[in-house]
Amino acid sequence: MNEPPKPCLIAKMSGQRFKTHNIPLDALKDLAAFQGLFQEAAKAIWRRANPNRSRTPKGFAKDFELCLTRIDEGSACAVLTPAHAANGILFNANGVNHEDALASIRGFMEGDASVDFLSTPILRKYSGFTSEMQDDEHWTIYTPTSNSDSDKAVRITREDWQRRLIQRFKVPIVANRRIYARISALNLKDGKFTAHRPDGSVIPGDCDGDMKQSLLAGLADYENCPDRWFLLDAEVEIGAGDRVGKIIRLYAIDDADPMDMEFRLEQIEALGPGWKDGEGETPNRELLHWMRRHFVSEYPDGARAPFIYPTEDGGLRLEWESQAKSVILEISAPNLQATLWRFDCTVAQDEGEESTFDLKGEKALDALFATLRDDIKGGEGAE
Repeated sequence: MNEPPKPCLIAKMSGQRFKTHNIPLDALKDLAAFQGLFQEAAKAIWRRANPNRSRTPKGFAKDFELCLTRIDEGSACAVLTPAHAANGILFNANGVNHEDALASIRGFMEGDASVDFLSTPILRKYSGFTSEMQDDEHWTIYTPTSNSDSDKAVRITREDWQRRLIQRFKVPIVANRRIYARISALNLKDGKFTAHRPDGSVIPGDCDGDMKQSLLAGLADYENCPDRWFLLDAEVEIGAGDRVGKIIRLYAIDDADPMDMEFRLEQIEALGPGWKDGEGETPNRELLHWMRRHFVSEYPDGARAPFIYPTEDGGLRLEWESQAKSVILEISAPNLQATLWRFDCTVAQDEGEESTFDLKGEKALDALFATLRDDIKGGEGAE
């Protein structure tokens, strides 16, 4: 009797949408695109081993078709099994295995120039991969014999994937992005405007589209507030270095929430050396990247957002204030060591409680958020 196929890959999906351990149907589009990339990587491995053969054996791609068999906890972990493997075999009959195919994708995502399985036609075919990912989301794909923190795991964000496409194509690509900006130079006649980003870059914009008139009316109000920040949902052109070259189409405009953690991190990232009266190191880029990829995406639903400050040594300070408690978290860079202080505001001269956390590791943030749970929950009495 044949055994059911054993899992060959696990795709851990992190972000607000996956907190309930469910996967929205939109995300399955990206999962299907990943299967195509996975098959292309396997074909390239076979061709390198068989340079005199131009075609892969009949049915080869089927050995790398995947099925979503269940969703485990841990954000949302999509457990994938081979669709056609017999007796739980994870190795292709032609000598190509799933781990090697995954390693090729990892090499591409890490910028390894020797990884050549994604030719230009293939890249263009799958250029829409990650299109359903949101800004706070990332995937970690690994085999059951490793874990999400393994060096063999593939880490994917929409930003990283688009960056690799730009490097390979050598031309800008078009993608949807959320842009924090101030507005100036609005031309109501042709719908043109200028967006000023927190890092000082200036981007030309176009208000073309079905909602042009209503958006222009909104922009007209915003232009009269030169010191006010806004959140633009837009289609943009992205070039080398993940730089936004221009806004092609504007879909929505809203006020930027000063407590929006993504917004605060972008403002902090724009700081240079000497940002505090001639002193202060440049905020650590690796720490800011970790905050976006892990802290923000895994932050508990409904919890109050902290106010985030840079520290003079390149780290970050997060503060949650309420009538009853004052909570401070400092994270140092680049070692991700954190110190937490909790003060009872109802007690005069409270010395507070101090605890430390090593935020490296798969479950590190879970422990921190469990400690903070009662301090940062939203609702009545939080302010």
